[in-house]
Amino acid sequence: MWLLGFLIRLKLPVLSLDISEDSKLIVTCSADKNVKIWGLDFGDCHKSIFAHEESVMQVAFERGSHYFWTVGKDKMLKYWDGDKVSMVHLFFSISSPTPHFSSKGYKN
Repeated sequence: MWLLGFLIRLKLPVLSLDISEDSKLIVTCSADKNVKIWGLDFGDCHKSIFAHEESVMQVAFERGSHYFWTVGKDKMLKYWDGDKVSMVHLFFSISSPTPHFSSKGYKN
């Protein structure tokens, strides 16, 4: 419930969120171009990352890990390490700014 209260107070909307399979982290993205990593134990924001040049449209954790994907309106797909809070890989110029994410991975 703490997260819902915080999300309501943000200036720009949260466009996507996902919870890690072990229920320890939640990742959110928004129109402000940022990705936030939250701890689910205390509800604290571990890190806020300026992730894309345009709105971040979707986030999704990789199954069984704290690695996650982001995709922005800038048509870039990025792969992140949620524990180290660093980008692992950048994919340029995907065909759609809103690809399909599923538990089986990314599908353009």
